Amino acid sequence: MLGAALLVATLVLGGCGVGVQSDPEQVAPGPLASWVPGPATTAHAGRAAVFFVRGGHLVAAHRTLPPGDPLTQVVGQLVAGPVPGDGTGLTTALPTTTRNVGVRVAAGVATVDVPPSFARLGAHNQVLAVGQLVFTVMAQPGISGLQVAASGSVIEVPTDSGRLVSRPVTRADFASIAPLPN
Repeated sequence: MLGAALLVATLVLGGCGVGVQSDPEQVAPGPLASWVPGPATTAHAGRAAVFFVRGGHLVAAHRTLPPGDPLTQVVGQLVAGPVPGDGTGLTTALPTTTRNVGVRVAAGVATVDVPPSFARLGAHNQVLAVGQLVFTVMAQPGISGLQVAASGSVIEVPTDSGRLVSRPVTRADFASIAPLPN
């Protein structure tokens, strides 16, 4: 029986078109930018992924959302910061003065209104904070991009390349800090 299973496996795998090589080959990992999860991987009815920071990368913490508008609720969970059940070493780059953040959506683009203290963050922390917002908000259905506003006006934000942009940003703009694949 085992011999028949091995024969079938050999025939199936042999037909895959992958050749056999005699010597091992070093394979360099590809750029992290090639992995950017889509919305369907993180959003579920009543549950959502909220992204915090550990070691310069974003890490998803899963939360149960209270009743209400899911987008407003998930941003509220992000603003509240990590809780003990989220895992060890998680922090947030969002300003500690952030309490109530306004969120509005037009044509699939979410605009998040941040407090004035956001402008006082260092460039690296701004990248992490915007990355947290982008990955968290874009996990919600129907969101194709994110803009950041202060006092109701859209502001420029840095992407992970350091470029300042006022256009809607996406997960691809923060690929270097994206969650690492498991």
